[in-house]
Amino acid sequence: MPVTGLVAHLRGDPSGWPETIARLGADARVTVGPREGGRVALVTETTAAAEDAALFAALEATEGVSQLFVVFHDFSDVPEIEGTVPRRLRGRPCSDET
Repeated sequence: MPVTGLVAHLRGDPSGWPETIARLGADARVTVGPREGGRVALVTETTAAAEDAALFAALEATEGVSQLFVVFHDFSDVPEIEGTVPRRLRGRPCSDET
């Protein structure tokens, strides 16, 4: 299940932000985290990586959202995607210098 951490930047009158946040959390695939100023943390879980782009577009199109930023994306348990480590680093031991 792809899991993504996002930050939604809110726009408009702050008195309307709770309504915007409620709209963002209306999708069962979205968990709303804490809000800091005009930014709110979101976590999404989808059943397939192919769903992510449409979900992110829908979240960014939500009334009251100005921008959406992906800050973390985990595909580690998605068999059709071979991990998230760049090919040039696969198989190399980790060190403080890498």
